[in-house]
Amino acid sequence: IITTDGPEAQEITVGSNDVALLNLHIDTNARVNFANFPIRVRMPEDPANTAQGLLNGNQPNLTDIKVINSATGEVLMGPIDSTQLRSTIDNPNTTITDRGGDQIAFFLFEEDFIARIYYPLDLTITADIADNANLDGSNVTMTMRNSAAYPEIRKMSNNAWATLNPRGNIDGPQMNITAGGIEATVLSDYELITAPAGSRNIKFHATALECGNAYDCT
Repeated sequence: IITTDGPEAQEITVGSNDVALLNLHIDTNARVNFANFPIRVRMPEDPANTAQGLLNGNQPNLTDIKVINSATGEVLMGPIDSTQLRSTIDNPNTTITDRGGDQIAFFLFEEDFIARIYYPLDLTITADIADNANLDGSNVTMTMRNSAAYPEIRKMSNNAWATLNPRGNIDGPQMNITAGGIEATVLSDYELITAPAGSRNIKFHATALECGNAYDCT
């Protein structure tokens, strides 16, 4: 049984690293081997802004796409970037192109991993968002694309096929992308005091500046 528990939909900034796009929880009543793990990624493109979508020309807007063991941080599959995504899931010769072909794409991770009975397995599909201000106002959605063929799940005992429930797509939330910025907030206003002549380090006001990006603000 494969289910999802999030993550919650949220705003993510350009330049963000290791953004959790889809959580998966696997329960199994037998020791099984997962292989040929299918994903679908949707990243719409404004017709007036072709730097959006999964590709910005020949540059990826998503990088370091990988599947990790949520408990240990171990990378089980990947990483890849969006230049390697395909228009047809099982054909590596159908890599996507910019301008119209880079809004919905697929990939089949060929690495394998084992799920064990009595040991639920939590996975997270993560990615980095390119430092591309044109992505402001766009969004990204990750899906585990189940079908009759994929993922390939075999019992370890006799190499027979194992059944998967549900046999249908599992969608992550839509993550909205923002260019971020700097936010200034007032920490405190000090009370009126009498400062004798010659006083030093008089505190007038306190302000916090917070960078709303995943990279440093200058």
